[in-house]
Amino acid sequence: MQVSRHKELARWGTLGLLALGFALRVFTLTAQSLWRDEVDALRFATALLRQVLSTFTQVGWNGPLYFFVLRGWIGLTGSSEFALRYFSLLLGVVAVALAFVLARRLAGTATAFLCATFFAVSPYFIWYSQEVKMYTLILACATLAIYALRRAICHPERSEGSLPGDAETLRRSAAQNDTRTRLQSVAWWTTFVVATTIAFYSHILAALLIPVEMILALTWGVGARRRWWIGALASFACLTLPYLPLMLWQLPLVFQPAQTGYSYYPFDRMLIVTLNGFAAGISGKLPDFTLWLAGLLILIGVFLSDAAWRDKAALLAWLLLPPLALYLVSLNRPIFTDRYLIWIGPAFYLFVALGVIALWRLWKPLGIAAMAAMIAIATTGAYLQAAEPIKSDFRGAVQYFGAHRAPDDLVIFQIPHVRYTFEYYYHKPYTWVEGPFTNYGMSDAQVDEQMRPIVAGRKTVWLVASEMEMWDSKLQVWKWLEAHGRRTEEKVFAQVTLYRYEF
Repeated sequence: MQVSRHKELARWGTLGLLALGFALRVFTLTAQSLWRDEVDALRFATALLRQVLSTFTQVGWNGPLYFFVLRGWIGLTGSSEFALRYFSLLLGVVAVALAFVLARRLAGTATAFLCATFFAVSPYFIWYSQEVKMYTLILACATLAIYALRRAICHPERSEGSLPGDAETLRRSAAQNDTRTRLQSVAWWTTFVVATTIAFYSHILAALLIPVEMILALTWGVGARRRWWIGALASFACLTLPYLPLMLWQLPLVFQPAQTGYSYYPFDRMLIVTLNGFAAGISGKLPDFTLWLAGLLILIGVFLSDAAWRDKAALLAWLLLPPLALYLVSLNRPIFTDRYLIWIGPAFYLFVALGVIALWRLWKPLGIAAMAAMIAIATTGAYLQAAEPIKSDFRGAVQYFGAHRAPDDLVIFQIPHVRYTFEYYYHKPYTWVEGPFTNYGMSDAQVDEQMRPIVAGRKTVWLVASEMEMWDSKLQVWKWLEAHGRRTEEKVFAQVTLYRYEF
């Protein structure tokens, strides 16, 4: 009776955490305007079907499977801001549930509830649950794959049949148990292969999940009595076939030095940026002590928690090896941005939960204080990143433009690529041109030569400026407009500025 009551409380507690995670994500789902990466995802997903399918083997395509799945989602729900982001939201809530079952298997129910709570209120996971990108899909798939790997390797041994009965009944019971165990093992290995495959077809760097899984398999397999290695060898062999089309173009790029547009980060800086994002979100306004607190709890989880050494070693590999591998790749091709490592988040939150539980067992008020501090940091971070625009605010810019433009006005986009985001919000006909690309060394005279025919005969010209340095690092086009036109309006939005000139 007492066990049944505990199961009922655990069930309702889990549902409560899922409801909390859903509420925190849905209430501010459209607080931020779509930015160019999200609109690109919409464009890629709604291209001709043969173009979408061709991206699976084309060099440089990042996340072709996500765009294919998003295409089906858009067909069902439409392409409003809410509908587009709701897909990521659902995957973010699924990740909360997966974190709970994984943490419960590794460290018990109390740690699982705490880990899932941190997942639910995580400002970092909330942010990417509200973005039309593949990151919560990767997070959910990576967590599921590692959970399935753990179940496949550490599945309970079949019982030897100690209940009373005749020999034939015991033999049949043992055979049934053996068949059931084998079927369950096959199911978990299949889940592992499918989830891993979806992950690395959804983002190029999710391929780093495979070596991590190999190390986890070896770590968890130490001392296991079952012949787990047979299923492991077969499963990892099955992963090679779907990965081959990607491997053919990905592996050569790893060893080719290139300028990628990303800044170089040393390993320790990569780790600090990523873990600070998990702890405090992406607003960048919380003090550094948030990371120190999280780091302290991780160390306590490693050295003072009573989790099995194999599980702690596996979590450390999950947390540290992907940043290290990304650092090694970045020595030739700088490619780091913290969201590419979102799938190591479960290891981070599980270690933090282990640290809080360890403090609780040492002295309950200290454990409560640590838990309250982490939740307070998370909720503050979530509020800060929802309270003010952080993504480029084309929604606001288009509203202002639509209220002040005249039919004959010309619009210059700098950078030109943001036109797609502009047109997601603006559906009326208008005249536009691309701003000149000056970053290859264009002189002021050449800029003048290109700009004069663009504005010839125009009374009013708008400059839509967003991320101009990517296209015009010296701002030569803006300077030309300032010198030759009369600026009558300047309206600043988050990462977007509208200039209006009279000629």
